[in-house]
Amino acid sequence: MRSALDQSSRADEVIVVDDMSADQTVNRVLSLVSDRVLLVHGEGRGVSAARNAGIARASGEWIAFLDGDDYWRPEFLQLARLRIREAAGAVACFAAAVPVNDLGQIIGRHDVRELVTLEDLVSGRIVPSTCATLVRRDALLECGGFFEGFRRKAGVEDLDLWWRVAALGACVGVKKPAAVYVVHDGRDRERTVHALKDLESDRELVIDRFAATGAPQALVRRARAIMRARTARYWLRADRPAHARTAARSSLRARPTLEGLVTLAVSCLPRQIRRAIVSVRRRGRARPTGRM
Repeated sequence: MRSALDQSSRADEVIVVDDMSADQTVNRVLSLVSDRVLLVHGEGRGVSAARNAGIARASGEWIAFLDGDDYWRPEFLQLARLRIREAAGAVACFAAAVPVNDLGQIIGRHDVRELVTLEDLVSGRIVPSTCATLVRRDALLECGGFFEGFRRKAGVEDLDLWWRVAALGACVGVKKPAAVYVVHDGRDRERTVHALKDLESDRELVIDRFAATGAPQALVRRARAIMRARTARYWLRADRPAHARTAARSSLRARPTLEGLVTLAVSCLPRQIRRAIVSVRRRGRARPTGRM
């Protein structure tokens, strides 16, 4: 929350949703409550419901999102506002973001383009980070906010909403990284088979919901293929190669893609080589970063 208050371009309001936290969140927020900071109490029903509670209380034309373990760089809102002013009529703005691991080490890049199309999103060319996203409030309301019917309380609710928002109008991007988000590799490695099956079902539901909007079938097939290939990567991170192969083959049946082929190939490698490939990107690029 502190990074939202320390912006070079001042936030009109900061809404903190305490979703039945067990730490000192409430006390910290209460010490900062003012005409700019509003504390909203959630019901412990997960991130979708918590974000929807914040959206309901927001009064601004644009709404940005920030999870508790992520943060904005001081220029985030300034860069986003400049880009929005350049693109009248845009319904969403996605900024580039920097992924870090639990130790605060940079583990990759998260690039965007100045113009972001629906095809960019559903084909996986651009995967927005929630902490670097701003959406017009009227577009959020028209889409019904974050869908609260997924099996997992957090996982795919953001993708589902960004796709539906992008179907309403133009989306723009900020190419300069202006936010930092944490990738919890340990959590991904320790997910149970039950949790991953739930996540897999949720990811399929995202595609089904997208298809129900009347999207072109070719785009739906590509979205399904990419989604299944990336689901296979979740299985690989959890060291479940048999499940990964099943998901990768399902991806290729939906539509052959390079991502599906590569994921299938990796899932068939010996364990030591497979695990090295899965982790090499993060291990090779990790470097420290400071909270700004």
